[in-house]
Amino acid sequence: MATSNPASWFSPSPDRVEAGGIGVVFSRLSTAQRTALTLGSGDAGLFTYDTQLNQLFAWNGTFSAQMVSLNGAGGISVTAPIVVATGIITTNNPGFQLTEQWNNAGVTFTGWFTNITDTASAAGSLFADFQLNSTSKFKIQKDGSLFSGQYNTAGFFGLNFNATTGVLGLSRSSDGVINFTYDSTTGVMLINTITASLYQTSNAASIVRSTVNLTNGAGVGAGTITTAPSAGNPTKWIGINDNGTIRYVPAW
Repeated sequence: MATSNPASWFSPSPDRVEAGGIGVVFSRLSTAQRTALTLGSGDAGLFTYDTQLNQLFAWNGTFSAQMVSLNGAGGISVTAPIVVATGIITTNNPGFQLTEQWNNAGVTFTGWFTNITDTASAAGSLFADFQLNSTSKFKIQKDGSLFSGQYNTAGFFGLNFNATTGVLGLSRSSDGVINFTYDSTTGVMLINTITASLYQTSNAASIVRSTVNLTNGAGVGAGTITTAPSAGNPTKWIGINDNGTIRYVPAW
């Protein structure tokens, strides 16, 4: 014990004697006093309270490991990283479990809250990274992008939203990005592919399906197309906006 008067560490004073028992007061030191202590491996297990940081410290070869403290909201405050290692388990035993009851119709509750101050970090910094066998399976990037599953060795399937341009993008790392933009003026969803293509691998009857009847560009193409799938003129001309120019595809 790193004190010349061990009893002074644990002697209860009269004002700490309660009906339910006696409280224990650890040594109370300033930060400078605490860090100036000369301690060794034989002092492991020593506790001291830092009066400037209002924090109880434990010595285990270093004072860098701070203990958990209670906060004013009735919860706990931790300044050091929390590492949960449950070891090898053979029954269901979640390493983290949150159980609470939301009971106020006028309150919007939050089950999990994370607030990170980003002053300088790489674009690929992550809010969360869930891994299986040391392989990432679901990631949340700091820009709000979601990356789910490991599609194959090509990389992740991602969902990205650019708040500045209002573009929602689907991506796989090797294929580029397919962007979806909603035009509120025309009510049209625009699709833009960047080094990517839309394709179908199943042998279905069609690759595109419309839930409404497409507008017919009647009279666009006159005459009979001799190599048509069926004899006669097309029954419908489907318009495509080719960078501002409407062109038509014959259909039967």
